[in-house]
Amino acid sequence: MRGLCPIVTSVGEPRVPLYTILLGSRRLTVLVPPGNPIIESREDVVSEGNETELTCTAMGSKPAASIRWMKGEEELTDKPEVKIVVTYPDGLTREGDNLDLTCIAEGKPRPHQINWLRVDEDVPPHAVVTGSDLYIENLNKSYNGTYRCVASNTVKKEAFQAVLHVDAPTTIPTPTTNPVNTQ
Repeated sequence: MRGLCPIVTSVGEPRVPLYTILLGSRRLTVLVPPGNPIIESREDVVSEGNETELTCTAMGSKPAASIRWMKGEEELTDKPEVKIVVTYPDGLTREGDNLDLTCIAEGKPRPHQINWLRVDEDVPPHAVVTGSDLYIENLNKSYNGTYRCVASNTVKKEAFQAVLHVDAPTTIPTPTTNPVNTQ
């Protein structure tokens, strides 16, 4: 059921249309309906079979408009997402080792930015960040900490954290000879 009545100021003058929609036992009051939706694309021309990103904006409504994408009578439910997988070496990391972390980010739309940072501290000065890779050579215990890969697309940002713990170097016992007294 849908009803319409004007909002009236104290002097009796109509100002903004008021829509009331009954949804079962709940009531939704629309103080201002949304304006015409504006649909924009990043590209001016999109060829068939290619992907593009569309944004839809409906301004000026109270409460804020909820936007749904439809194809015919069916609602499109793909949600924007960013997924991150970080690859790192198996086993212990020891002083003197090199470390190579790779952040693999996928999403809809594709992530356009991938960054590495160290939580609460700067990335070591000689660390090399190349795109989605973080490379640190000659590790030492001062590099212990949490490293975060952050990937973002135009609608969402995700992060993955890896904790680095550098152990002492492996020591190989040196064989010793004990003279044996045979007397």
